[in-house]
Amino acid sequence: MTETPTRTPVEGYVALHVHTSGSLLDGIGQPEDYVARAVELGQKAMSVTDHGSLIAVPAMRKACMEAGIKPILGQEFYLAIGSRFDPGETRADALGGEGQKTKFYEHITLVAQTPAGWRNIVRMTNESWKTTTRNKYPLIDYELMDECSEGVICLTGCLGGPVLSQAARGRMDLAEERLRDLVDIFTPERTFVEVMHHDIPEEDAVVYDVMMMAASNGIRCVATADCHYVHPQQSDVHEAWLAKQRRVKLADKDRWTFHGSGYYLQSEDEVRALDKSSAWQQAVSNTAVVASMIDDDVLPSPKMRLPVPPVPERYSSSPEPETAWLMDLVLEGAREKGLLNPDGSMPPEVADRLNSELIVFRRLGMVGYALLVGEFIKWAKSRGIIVGPGRGSAAGSLILYCLGITGVNPLEEGTLFERFLDPEREGMPDVDTDFERGRRDEVYRHLVELYGDSNVVRLGTLQVSKTKASIKTACSQLGISDTMANKLTKTIPDGVCLADLDGEAGEQFRMVLEAIDSDLRSVIAVASVMQDRKPSEAVIHLARSLESVPFAWSTHACGVIVSPDDLMDLVPMRVDKDTGEWVTQWDGPTCEAMGLVKIDLLGLRNLDVISHTCAYAGIDLDSIPSGRDVDEKDAVWQMLARGDTASVFQLESGGMADLCTRLSPRSPDDLTALGALYRPGPMGTGMHLEYADRRNGRERVSYSSYTSDPREIEVLDSVLGPTYGVAAYQETLMKLGGVVAGFSASDTNLLRKAVAKKKADLIAKTGKAFVEGAVKDVDSRGNPKVAFSRETAMRLWAAIESAGRYAFNLSHAVAYGRITFTTAWLKAHYPAAYGAGTLAETDDEARRGAVMRWLVARGVQVLAPDVNRGQADTSVPDESTIILGLGEIKDVGAPAAGIVAARPEGGYTSVAHLCACYREHTGSKMPARALEAMAKAGALDAFGPRAATVACARALAAGDDPELPGIEYDPYTRALVQRSVLGTATGQDVMSLEQVEQAVLRTGVEMDERVSRLATSEDAESGEILVVAGVIASKETKTSETWRLASLVLADGPHRLEVTCWRKVHDKAATLIPGQVVVVRGRMKSESFMTTSQGADGEDSQVEVTRSVLNALDVRAVGLSPALVRTEPEPRESAMGALKAIGCIPAW
Repeated sequence: MTETPTRTPVEGYVALHVHTSGSLLDGIGQPEDYVARAVELGQKAMSVTDHGSLIAVPAMRKACMEAGIKPILGQEFYLAIGSRFDPGETRADALGGEGQKTKFYEHITLVAQTPAGWRNIVRMTNESWKTTTRNKYPLIDYELMDECSEGVICLTGCLGGPVLSQAARGRMDLAEERLRDLVDIFTPERTFVEVMHHDIPEEDAVVYDVMMMAASNGIRCVATADCHYVHPQQSDVHEAWLAKQRRVKLADKDRWTFHGSGYYLQSEDEVRALDKSSAWQQAVSNTAVVASMIDDDVLPSPKMRLPVPPVPERYSSSPEPETAWLMDLVLEGAREKGLLNPDGSMPPEVADRLNSELIVFRRLGMVGYALLVGEFIKWAKSRGIIVGPGRGSAAGSLILYCLGITGVNPLEEGTLFERFLDPEREGMPDVDTDFERGRRDEVYRHLVELYGDSNVVRLGTLQVSKTKASIKTACSQLGISDTMANKLTKTIPDGVCLADLDGEAGEQFRMVLEAIDSDLRSVIAVASVMQDRKPSEAVIHLARSLESVPFAWSTHACGVIVSPDDLMDLVPMRVDKDTGEWVTQWDGPTCEAMGLVKIDLLGLRNLDVISHTCAYAGIDLDSIPSGRDVDEKDAVWQMLARGDTASVFQLESGGMADLCTRLSPRSPDDLTALGALYRPGPMGTGMHLEYADRRNGRERVSYSSYTSDPREIEVLDSVLGPTYGVAAYQETLMKLGGVVAGFSASDTNLLRKAVAKKKADLIAKTGKAFVEGAVKDVDSRGNPKVAFSRETAMRLWAAIESAGRYAFNLSHAVAYGRITFTTAWLKAHYPAAYGAGTLAETDDEARRGAVMRWLVARGVQVLAPDVNRGQADTSVPDESTIILGLGEIKDVGAPAAGIVAARPEGGYTSVAHLCACYREHTGSKMPARALEAMAKAGALDAFGPRAATVACARALAAGDDPELPGIEYDPYTRALVQRSVLGTATGQDVMSLEQVEQAVLRTGVEMDERVSRLATSEDAESGEILVVAGVIASKETKTSETWRLASLVLADGPHRLEVTCWRKVHDKAATLIPGQVVVVRGRMKSESFMTTSQGADGEDSQVEVTRSVLNALDVRAVGLSPALVRTEPEPRESAMGALKAIGCIPAW
């Protein structure tokens, strides 16, 4: 132990103990800022040693490499006291005057010296997450360090480490014992004792003694500063961040804080000035010694890590087993999908497309990837899990179609392979796949079973403090009111960062910010914590440093990493405390940069709806026809032509319903166009209306704005004809690049990227190539083509450049159009089943209300949950009835299944009988919350008035059998109470004629207006001022940077009226909820247009359709009758006691 390690004379200083923002809610320094400051100070390396995580390592490495300095990568681990599997604890005096505290761990700083050391750092990180203390601290121990010591340098840690902490408590003997334990593991050459000066008396008092103790054992010391931020002026920001972590404010004098000073990135001169002793000066120089010992780059070199399903043995003799297997699977899929000739031969166009795709697949190493994705999609389908037809550009591949990965035939739909996989591309493309939302975890578990739980992990992300949140945190910590903070954040446009607010985008923000300086309460609050800054300066000072700082772990909604290699020493991970699953600490781009494969297992609610509908209707998914197999006169097209699009995927909005009425879609191509054109860009130029009018012959298709040359027109029409001259898709522009300019596949994809990404230099270069290619009579491969005039070519390029800003991905539009058709067809042919399926998967009140409305219009009765008639899930007993499921009631959950299972053959006879049967069947009491929720939802209506059952629910759940009081809610309150647990109200509209008249009388006097029923709006003219009363059937709120809109649908018996509430009226409507009675004063706006409708004789004809909307000028809620009304003369005392217990006393 006394042998002195070899000492290399190296001058300089390197910060070896650095906490970045990756030390969540502890450090605030961003890696790039640390590196910039290190370069400014002349330091040759920069370290990252965050608490219990490696999340900042990639960013620190990248910043160092770009700056030309060495990255030092490691972690400050939590070292268990004793075994990490069963950590002990010790009570000790806390340093810094905090009294006594219980310690389960100490800190130890470990950095990677070599690639092997980095793998060991990663392995220790991942092993530590298997043993966490209090679900928070991932622990290592001496045994694990001994197993993973190769290539690792040990620094003994801060004042919370095993050496300094014992020394500071006067136990130098224990400090030396701990040091010897570490040296036994890491060797004298790779063990360094950390010494620090932070103006903490206990620390300063032992630094010299610790250095002498280390020297006596032949161990070198390193001088470190426990960096938590970059610049000294950020100390108050750090204090605010710590206060946020502990949910206190800066003004709280008892809050936990760092003791001492100097927790920033110091210069060499500053560190040397802390202690003039020769031992300290050597310790400063030794930091550069450590840096010199570390390899220039310890992270593994990126390489493709592509897992492949087990290849069948029969292909083992093939030179390319994976390719041979893929070709057989593609041939089998082509046969199943009817792509082959009757004699089994392959048509030339199919063979040519498959061969050209296979060449690219092989060149880019995509064969294994296709097998990987194809395997788990085939597995999912074999288990009855509905898989979407594809999304994104994957629908451009015929190979993927034959493998069953997508449901789109590119040869039929005109989608392009090069849009999916450019031959010049580097890296794996994304093949995103939609599954039923409720079953995608089954696919994840299948991947884990197939490849191993150390090879398949969830993808991690971080929650970061965004601009508005940073402003609010700053104001909160400074004591500035929430009202003032909200005023500030409301002036910040979405997507704008604090740096942007110095310019034109921040004009309004700066005006409100300056107003804070004249707000006395803000001035006083800020002065108590930051005396040297004005309130406005203090807010910006804190917010700028907190912006983009991560504060919590998160898990990607659908991302999964699948690897052929064990990830335990490859990628740092953590264990999710809720699910127990492995989650990467690094994000998707970082993992992909290492060559790992990311798969997105997306959950699409509409697939769950389809699954439920098929179950309710008793049909198979395969029995649903494709859009191309359905006649134009089918009920589905008639339904869409009427604008009856509520609950239809992608077509739910009122604007989309109007466009459907105008277009009268009658083919899958129309649905594809709807999905692509109903977007802000195309709508801003009127392309959606242009398509609709040209499709129905109301406007002529013309290319005269480009050319009058018949040959040129013929070429243009071959591309633009299917979309009636409208350049709706990116693929349309790519095809124009091919047929007009003669571009190759890669060049057409470059054209798409140029116009879509709006890069001026790339646009200019591509535009020049387009015009030069257009005037030639051969394409890039030497094949003949029509030569265009330069003038036509220039006009076409201008149009392409303009359309490129909003043209949409055809592949995605086609694939999602398939789902649109399926949902529409199910609604048209199985309305009750589809409505039930939609309700089963819909929580949003506005959407549930929309479902209820169209079901009622179709004559389908939607009944409240019922403990005697209903099931745990929503059920459809016949084609005209839906009974909502008990499990859909908030606070019921698991007991729903027990209630159904315990139900006797004759049903329950009372609530007490229900509770007794449930207890006998399950062995436990009925939860009081569940019983009360069922009463509110109407599931117990058969046993007495709803309000009375709610009042006595807790007593009934406890086993009592009180006589129910004779009370009931008024219709308005009854609906609100039901909505609170069910998300909707069942039965008739809650607004009776008597209530309307009451609303008219009371509110009419207040508004000095005559209030009318909704029926009068049907005869109102556009521009007429109306004042009407109605029940809010649904409400939807939308906002943007410049506007706020609340859209209401009012109901009064069979009558409906759409009301739009803009700006100030929106703010008045903010507190309104469905079920309330309101009086609205507004101006009618009507729009008429022609559409196609099928008459009784089966012939199509043009009819005029009018849509009316009331633009609100004022809106007021109306109070109606008391919440409770008496149904019997006198309630029993026991019932009164129950009423009082829940604070529900009859108004009478």
